[in-house]
Amino acid sequence: MDTWWAQVKDVVSADKQYTTLEEQVDRFIGYLESLSPWRALETAGVYSVDFWLGPAL
Repeated sequence: MDTWWAQVKDVVSADKQYTTLEEQVDRFIGYLESLSPWRALETAGVYSVDFWLGPAL
């Protein structure tokens, strides 16, 4: 989740002033929902050889 936060913060929140917090949250969620399932898992680090739940998958 930390990786998602950092990436989305860079894309959605960098150098932008939103009128309301709700608007920023909507943009944040919209960006996450726009990711393909594969890209979401890749961004979360699931495909890393060091992923802590790798053996369970």
